[in-house]
Formats: sequence, C-alpha cells, structure tokens
Amino acid sequence: MATKPTPEKAVRIVVAGDRGTGKSSLIITAAAENFPTNVPPVLPPTRLPEDMFPDRVPVMVIDTSSSLENRGKLAEELKKADAVVLTYACDQPSTLDRLSTFWLPELRRLELVAMNVVTRDLVIRLNRQRHWHSV
Repeated sequence: MATKPTPEKAVRIVVAGDRGTGKSSLIITAAAENFPTNVPPVLPPTRLPEDMFPDRVPVMVIDTSSSLENRGKLAEELKKADAVVLTYACDQPSTLDRLSTFWLPELRRLELVAMNVVTRDLVIRLNRQRHWHSV
C-alpha cells in the first residue's frame, strides 16, 4: 500500500479498466481541459496542473494498459497508487460487469482500498459542459 503523500511527493492516481473504456481520454481531458480527438493507446505519466486543486497538491496520473502482456506492470502500478480510478463504458455492459468480476477482486487481492469508478461517457458529457475540473 502506498504511503501518505508528502508535500514534496505527488499524489499518484492510477487509471485502470478494460480496453476502450476511456482511460487515456479521461487523463488527457483532465490535464488539458479539452476532449482529445487523437488519443494514444497508453499515455506516459501525466502531471495535472497544480492550480486544479485548492491545496495545490501535485497529482501524477498513471495510465495503464489492459493487455494480458502488461498484467505484471499493471499490478506494480496499482500497488504504488495513492488512489485508483476504474473506468467502464456505458455502451459496453461487459465492462461494467468486469468491475465486479475482475477489477474489484483484483484490487482486493492487492489489498488496495482507495478507488473511484468513472464511465467513459462522463468524460464526454463533461467536455460538452466545459467544466471538467469543477466536478
């Protein structure tokens, strides 16, 4: 389990979920405050602007691959996380089912507690409203 962040250390948020659930889009939308049109499969670690948060806490967001070849790296990243964001797609019911059949059991197995669940469609709606950072 990750230690509590100190002022010198960024809060580490890991975004995980099935393929096509908007993990990378969510991160880009948060960092750039606009919805991307061309998104790479996996982003490098992304630091969010400190002025997004009242306490100006540095936040580093880690994108993850959902491919089987990267399960070991995914587990490593999840173990180092201060918080986890799980994603699913409303138009893909199987991704919602996998939250309870795979992702939540995996987080329990790794003894992780702090998590949020986000749907890809929320990112699209928030982009239309143009106030992602205030949600």
